Amino acid sequence: MTARIPSQVPEGLLFVLTAFGPLAFGSVEPWSRATLEILAFTLALSCFLRGRRDLPPMASWFWLFPASFAGLGAVQSLTPVAPDLPWPAMPFTAAAHATEGAVLLWAAYAALLWSVPQVISTHEAARRYCRFLVGLGVALAIQGMLQTATGGGKLYWLRPAANRLFGPYFNRDHAANFLLMTMVVGIGLLFSRMNRWPAVDGPSNKDMRSLGWLATGIALVFAGIVVSDSRGALLAMPLAGALLGFLGADFAKRERSRRFRAAVAFALAVVTVFYTFRYVSAGADAGG
Repeated sequence: MTARIPSQVPEGLLFVLTAFGPLAFGSVEPWSRATLEILAFTLALSCFLRGRRDLPPMASWFWLFPASFAGLGAVQSLTPVAPDLPWPAMPFTAAAHATEGAVLLWAAYAALLWSVPQVISTHEAARRYCRFLVGLGVALAIQGMLQTATGGGKLYWLRPAANRLFGPYFNRDHAANFLLMTMVVGIGLLFSRMNRWPAVDGPSNKDMRSLGWLATGIALVFAGIVVSDSRGALLAMPLAGALLGFLGADFAKRERSRRFRAAVAFALAVVTVFYTFRYVSAGADAGG
């Protein structure tokens, strides 16, 4: 008898897993990481019971990369290791329990990479997940900004933290990384909706309202990145924009325009890198 799992089950599990990671302190604690691993394995099990779909080669086999690391760690964890052995004979770490934890983590990565292409297999599913991801970024940005404004240095206004926290994250740079990802996804949604407008009649009032809400969400995520005070995130944005502009310059129709756009993008990258190294050098000289 073949088990039948509705498509809503694995998709819902993916949404839960996506929300749990950033909201549970970035899943850096043992209980939160274990919960994340259980969710990843449950997602893979639901996809297996539902039945495997035909996928492109890259989506079908990319999960073997983390799976190979998990297998290597599993083999090494079965072999007694002496601390004085050469490094190639060592496992992921000299502590057996830490090696076992690394094996579980890499196995969870493999389960996730195996499952996601089977869950997000249509354009509609991809759009639903992108909207969910942007909404999650907006929620995290609002919480982080409110938490920063009210002070107290507490996660969820309850748990004290000595680090430079933002929202539910112990490290605000980690929060900024997540917000950057959601902002880029939101910008992609923005352009995709504009490309779907009818060529003759143009956008309807409903399209304009939807576009306005999406633009507001992107602005809130950007404000969260600024308030997080993550210099790395603020430097990553012009670098990513320069790379995108350089790669996209080839789409210009005229050769002169292509060269001009590529030169501007390259100059922006050079200025950003120069500023970064100058700042780092000045901080090192000052002992900062």
